Order: sequence, then C-alpha cells, then structure tokens
Amino acid sequence: AWLTAEEDDGSLGRFWAHLHEALGNVAPGLGDLVAASLAIPHRASAAELGRILADEITDHGDPVRIVIDDVHRIPPGEVHDFLIGLLELAPSSLRFLLTARTEPPLALDRFRLRGQVNDVLSEELLFNEDEVRAFPANLHGDGRARYTAEEAEAVWRQTGGWAAGLRLASLRRSVDTEIVRRRDTRPA
Repeated sequence: AWLTAEEDDGSLGRFWAHLHEALGNVAPGLGDLVAASLAIPHRASAAELGRILADEITDHGDPVRIVIDDVHRIPPGEVHDFLIGLLELAPSSLRFLLTARTEPPLALDRFRLRGQVNDVLSEELLFNEDEVRAFPANLHGDGRARYTAEEAEAVWRQTGGWAAGLRLASLRRSVDTEIVRRRDTRPA
C-alpha cells in the first residue's frame, strides 16, 4: 500500500482515511478495526490505534508492505504517535518504508538498537564517479554504452551523483546524438 503524505495529513482522521484506502486496494478489510475505533466518541489513543493495526496485520497472515512517502510533510502530532504504535508491535510480515527529506519526529532509536529499522541516508543513494562511469550513458542505442572518464567526471559534477540527474544526462546525450545524426536532413 502506498501513501504520499501531504501537509493536511497531520490530522489522524484524514491520514487514516488515506492509509485505509491504500490498504484496502491491496488487502480489502485490513484496517477495519482501526476505522471502527476511530469512529467511536472516546477512542483509543493514536499509539493504541497503531498497535491495533499491527494486530490486524498479524491476523491477516500474508505479507504486508506499506510505503509512506514524504513523511516530512506531516506535522508532529497524533500521526507520528500512530506510526510509533504500529512499529512497537509490527509483525515480521510487515515491511514498512518511510521516505522523508528530513528525519521524522519519531523515536526510532530503540527500534534501531533492536535491529528493526534500517536507515538509508541520501548520501548512500548517490553514485560516485566510478559508478557514473559504469552507468549506461545512452539507453537508446547510439553505440556508446558508457561514459568516458572525462564525461563521467563532468556528469558527476553536474548531477551530484543523483540517479535522476544521471538519467536526464543520458537522455540529453541521446538527444544530442540524434541532433547530430539528423542535422543534414531535418531540424530536431
């Protein structure tokens, strides 16, 4: 289930509505207990609701994958408490991926100590110069499969090693090659 968070998702009710819908698309009925618990006047705490979802996932039996993209957009509050509650009782069948541009206000240190959290920092996603050199420079078959050392250095400096930048550079290279090939016949 995939959810891209927005600033308005600071409300647990709104956040849960979006997450419940995403879960329902891949595992119908999963999260119905949390939805029912949210509907009662004197509901459980946000952390307890997260634990209820963890129990539902355990009872579900099949592997569950949840991705919450742009967690940095969610203001501190009940949603973070809910996520911590979910993590506290997360079954082994759950894989939970949070993406954020900044460290989310979640107390993850105890989960890290238990080996339950793996952090992949932005620096680890960057290509170094050798990896840029090995990156396919043109994915459209102009006969040049790799960057030269000089090209790799220039592309690495221009993109900072980000994969999206490398992809754009390879597309640009194919466009430049196409322009040269077509120069005599028609404008690009």
